[in-house]
Amino acid sequence: MLIAFKIALRYLFSKKSINAINIIAGISTVGVAIATAALIIILSAFNGLEQIIISRFNAFNPELKVSLNEGKFFNINDTLIQKLESIKNIKHFSFVMEDYAAIKVGKITNPFPIKGVDANYQKVCGIDSMFYDGQFELKDKKGNDMAVVGYEVAQRLSIGVSFVSPIVIYAPKRNKKVSMNPVNAFNKKYLYPSGIFTIDESADNRIILNLALVQDLFEAPNKATNIEISLFNNELSMATQEQLQQRLGSQFKVQNRQEQNSFYKILNSERLMIYLILSFVLLMTAFNIVATLTMLIVDKKNDFLSFKSIGFNNYQIKMIFLLNGWLTIVIGAILGLILGGLLTFIQQKYGMVSFGDGFDMQAYPVDLKFFDFVKTFSIVLIIGLITSLLPVRRFTQNYLQ
Repeated sequence: MLIAFKIALRYLFSKKSINAINIIAGISTVGVAIATAALIIILSAFNGLEQIIISRFNAFNPELKVSLNEGKFFNINDTLIQKLESIKNIKHFSFVMEDYAAIKVGKITNPFPIKGVDANYQKVCGIDSMFYDGQFELKDKKGNDMAVVGYEVAQRLSIGVSFVSPIVIYAPKRNKKVSMNPVNAFNKKYLYPSGIFTIDESADNRIILNLALVQDLFEAPNKATNIEISLFNNELSMATQEQLQQRLGSQFKVQNRQEQNSFYKILNSERLMIYLILSFVLLMTAFNIVATLTMLIVDKKNDFLSFKSIGFNNYQIKMIFLLNGWLTIVIGAILGLILGGLLTFIQQKYGMVSFGDGFDMQAYPVDLKFFDFVKTFSIVLIIGLITSLLPVRRFTQNYLQ
């Protein structure tokens, strides 16, 4: 095998009698290098964008979330609190009530999801870092209720932190007879916005209020729809999730961040599709090796008798040309990995490619991951083996009979 490798290496760099072989081999190497570099750069760019998006989602989604399997509201009682406090890895927990209500500002009325949170909510999430204007404040100095508004809500209702007219929130009264005056069928609250947050479209379309106010609005005293939880050690999230599920029983479901948001599944699907598409492009580029090896076998067919005379068997002769094609791919892959890694590092360090004006980030985010290099090099090795094996098996048998 070592002798076959040395001969294949000599064939790779020696001058051929047919000059086109050198040209096609060079084109193949460059093509593989460019395709490999593109795969590294795009995966790194995808990683960087994923980090930014996930960090925004994580500011709103808790590390663990508890909700009912059936029904909407559950009672907040000492037994439930004791079960939560008995789990050592739970750092903070916040009781939450979520539902839809009609929001009216002036003559504009729209339905929006509202979220009632208790005093521990800021300890559970990182929403403080996502404010577009104002601050997180659910009560003013006089004890009056305030609203924290999503950017989408603020845009659709044309409201701001310095708004002089109150926001009116309507929720239907429960177990009440229908009145001739439809206004009497609703509970309503008046309040002013204290801040506007922006995360993404799915989170920006809601209003955050004090839990007690929302409980009163929906006539559900001492009840909640969710429990949002932060942990001391996020690496123990799965174990804590299982432990909490056992303590709470089948009445509740406990979800981690991946399970709370389908965006994680979308990210993984998109990553796989990008990897497969670029791998297919790499395969198409690598098929130049078929032409290179075919011409090399024809060029070196007279050497077959020499190999036979020194004791080479058919398998060893085939391995010479198989390794030749495979080495062409590997060299291109190594050059591509270096090029892709270098360009990504320059972008990460100096931010050469920018978003332009109007974005929070000046430079396009990238993130180099060692596993991406392993995946890319592995797929190149497989493609190199496939594209080298096809011409070697077909054409050498014509000269080895």
